Amino acid sequence: MVTRVSGFMAQKMGSTSDECEDAWEAPEHPTGTRDFRCAIADGASESSFAKIWARLLVQAYAGGNLCAGSPGAGLTPVRAQWASQVGGSRLPWYAEEKAHRGAYAALLGLHLTDVAEGIGGTWTGCAVGDCCLFLVRRNELHTCFPMDSSAEFSRRPTLISTHIDDTSVVPTVRSGIWHDDDMFLLMTDALAKWFLSCTERGDKPWRMLQDVEGDLFAMFISALRDDGTLQNDDVTLVRVVVAAGL
Repeated sequence: MVTRVSGFMAQKMGSTSDECEDAWEAPEHPTGTRDFRCAIADGASESSFAKIWARLLVQAYAGGNLCAGSPGAGLTPVRAQWASQVGGSRLPWYAEEKAHRGAYAALLGLHLTDVAEGIGGTWTGCAVGDCCLFLVRRNELHTCFPMDSSAEFSRRPTLISTHIDDTSVVPTVRSGIWHDDDMFLLMTDALAKWFLSCTERGDKPWRMLQDVEGDLFAMFISALRDDGTLQNDDVTLVRVVVAAGL
């Protein structure tokens, strides 16, 4: 399996890049692998140390330490990591009190496998919250997951918490077969809602995302915010194009 992976982030307007609470993770050298994982996460800004939590979640998923069918089984060590990192910080009393309430994040993972060399393979998406996966095939939108309508986004999505006793994590999972030159687009909620709104108008927004590179992404996001079509929020996009190995 050969994958071409690109990841982009843009912090909300008025914030610095260090204040962005999104995260993404993918292998540095995915070409030739028969098992590929990547993930994005959106830390809830109203919670404390959400950036650290989002980063730990994507690292755990991409590293194969969170199972697609039941990520809750692998959360215990990730939660312990978060507690250790946060516990090592010296905080004023009010920040310490907020840290006790924990952090929250949405998570979306993509797992690709080869069936056999040169033939193709399977894909599995695992989602908790409102990050979204879109599969584009032959320049047409083939799959939307876990949401397929812009009206489905809410202010209170299901999130993964850092609380040790929280066993409520029930992921949404979907699987399928990938074909040569399929393009997977993983997006945090603001961009995903814009993407679905465009498709509902009959547009093909993936055409604007399939070739974007480098600083052009930040310029593109800024333009969407300026014309009022994109909510002012942290934005992450991971683009994965997959093909069978030769």
